[in-house]
Amino acid sequence: MRKFIVNDLVVLLTRDVEEILLETEKLKRLDIHQLLECPATGKWNVVQVLEHLNAYNRYYLNAIEAAMNQSSRKDISYFKSGILGDYFTKMMAPKQNGVVKNKMKAMKGYVFNADLDVNTVVNEFVDGQNKLLGLLKAAANYNVNTVMVPSSLSKIIKFKLGDTFRFVIAHQKRHFIQIDNTLAAVLN
Repeated sequence: MRKFIVNDLVVLLTRDVEEILLETEKLKRLDIHQLLECPATGKWNVVQVLEHLNAYNRYYLNAIEAAMNQSSRKDISYFKSGILGDYFTKMMAPKQNGVVKNKMKAMKGYVFNADLDVNTVVNEFVDGQNKLLGLLKAAANYNVNTVMVPSSLSKIIKFKLGDTFRFVIAHQKRHFIQIDNTLAAVLN
């Protein structure tokens, strides 16, 4: 388990989301066909990856907002990750060198066809990231140790608010490495 100063955690995670938004802006400048091209049979294209992230954002951003709305605002200085939240975040996060270990199969309901509308998917992702930034900013006024957010795996499994943010953003960082690898294969 890890311990963070709440403001430092919010700054770190905000920086990660802002970096993801910058990467998304670069994607907007690519040709639509490049974003829809699959690098190989059975592999996702860039837009499928973004729609996968949109599906998680649809769940987690609403769950985070609901959990925060049901809690009283309370400032706290330190966040100590929970056992499960820290485990799942570490399992999801790419390594420091950008390598993704622990390949995982996406859950049913989080896998999408390749023929998605590029602009709709990209715009929803950007909107979700902006909402995530707002929730991160607001989280500094909540007890990120006691506000609990139900997992997408099961409503019974709940993560501390701080761990939920860490997990969601680690998941996004992981998939942006996948996007980089997909584009490297498609553009070469």
